[in-house]
Amino acid sequence: MKTLDHYWMHLRYHLDSFRDLLQGAYFGGVIRSRYSHLGAHATDSSFYHVISRLFAKFPVKETDVLVDVGCGKGRVIHWWLRHGCRNRIIGIELDSDIAGRTRATFSRSPNVQILTGNVLDHIPPDGTLFYLYNPFNGQVMEAFKERLKQVCTNRHDLRIYYANCSCLDAFKNDPEWEVATNCRRFLDDPDWPVEELQFGLDYPVAIIRLRA
Repeated sequence: MKTLDHYWMHLRYHLDSFRDLLQGAYFGGVIRSRYSHLGAHATDSSFYHVISRLFAKFPVKETDVLVDVGCGKGRVIHWWLRHGCRNRIIGIELDSDIAGRTRATFSRSPNVQILTGNVLDHIPPDGTLFYLYNPFNGQVMEAFKERLKQVCTNRHDLRIYYANCSCLDAFKNDPEWEVATNCRRFLDDPDWPVEELQFGLDYPVAIIRLRA
């Protein structure tokens, strides 16, 4: 039986697709991954109301290098640009076909670079803010967090904004990271006293920082 939440989510998909079209592009739709054997999840798009609230409460800094991990069609990059971000922006997409279309979408934005390939091979050393919308499974998340520690040079400002944070367990029992989330599944875990994130929306989000 379908719940009210199901219908509300379905409506959100349609509203966001309509908003895309009003802005002259389409970032919606779900594409099944050709790389599920590598731990990749389907290509999907973040909800506008989630990214709007997230970046209003935890804004981008002028000094940030923004990295959209598993950028897909580029809705988050589009949102950053529409809201005046002049930061260096890097999208990383495993699927070459999707990456090629996204690269063409932002070809007139000189501060945007779309990289094709496995994120573990393409983490920019100067990256500071990494945005993820559940792009891969827990095994890849474990490898990703370790690569961040190895590669990134600006450790004091390194943070992950993780929407639909289904693989947050990868950070459990790792003292090098501090985690804040609004997801009850993790907040109610007696073995993991994570900080409660005051986000204001009933949607699972986490802010993860590398400890100094």
